[in-house]
Amino acid sequence: MPIAARAADPITDPRAYCDHAAELVADGKIDELTSDLLAHTHGRILEAEFKAALAGFTTLSVKAGPLRSSEHISEWRAGDAFVRHYYILVYQYGVFFLKCSMYRPEKHWLLYDFAGNTDPDNVGIKQDRP
Repeated sequence: MPIAARAADPITDPRAYCDHAAELVADGKIDELTSDLLAHTHGRILEAEFKAALAGFTTLSVKAGPLRSSEHISEWRAGDAFVRHYYILVYQYGVFFLKCSMYRPEKHWLLYDFAGNTDPDNVGIKQDRP
């Protein structure tokens, strides 16, 4: 059963969950993404704040053109209890970077942060500078 259909289920694989969330962005399913992400914060993030933060995602394909490709680009871990996955979505007129952070306070993973931006520095991807 797809992760989206089991939004209340605990997350045991943070990479699979972040892949799913990135796919929802790529598919333009922002309402489904918002509901799914909120269900996995266990009340840590207020719904109104979260919806406001994701509002710009809904116009992404209008501004950037059709999606050309998407891929997972890196993973960063802090011990066994925190992981962050980064993605790039390549559109006809630009790129969009995603960050999906998960933490494990006990047995299962919870969403810590989910953000996107056209500037990789704004989602924590540090570029090499001469």
